[in-house]
Amino acid sequence: SNAVSAMQKAVDLSSDAHHERAVFLSNLGNMYQRRFERTRERDDIEKTIAFQRQAVHLVPDGHPIKARYYHGLGTALIRQFEILEGSASATDAMSAIQSAIDETPNGHAEKSIYLNSLGTVLLLQYKRSGEHELIESAITTLQLAVDSIARGHAERATFLANLGNAFQSRFVHRDTRPDLDRAVE
Repeated sequence: SNAVSAMQKAVDLSSDAHHERAVFLSNLGNMYQRRFERTRERDDIEKTIAFQRQAVHLVPDGHPIKARYYHGLGTALIRQFEILEGSASATDAMSAIQSAIDETPNGHAEKSIYLNSLGTVLLLQYKRSGEHELIESAITTLQLAVDSIARGHAERATFLANLGNAFQSRFVHRDTRPDLDRAVE
């Protein structure tokens, strides 16, 4: 597409030292991810991941924007895991999103988003593997996400739905009434 071509040219014209190169790489990755959502072409998600990895590596540790790039990489890996079912991408996604969380100070508005993403990938991994520790970690992490997002935030309902899904998943496998009650609260 024209957008991808133009962004690729911006990447090609910028050196690793250029202050905007990480932005260009991340944006190009986002474009490939949007295309992957329509086409499900493996090459598109692989390019997404490669460009997001490059963006992460260009930004120094401790820079305020690095967490966003880690999250972008993590969400691309989640989509690869969901659609193409690669178990390595789930582990890589958890690692990238945990890095985003670690890079983000407590109280920062985006930390709850990163926590929700980590809880989501833990839940997805649990649904594939059935490993009990994963559902416990998913519930704990999703509860942290809900607790850390403002009451009036537009994403709060989504976070609560994800937490409810996690309780429901644990209920299905353990058949405990408190989980079902928490799922419908």
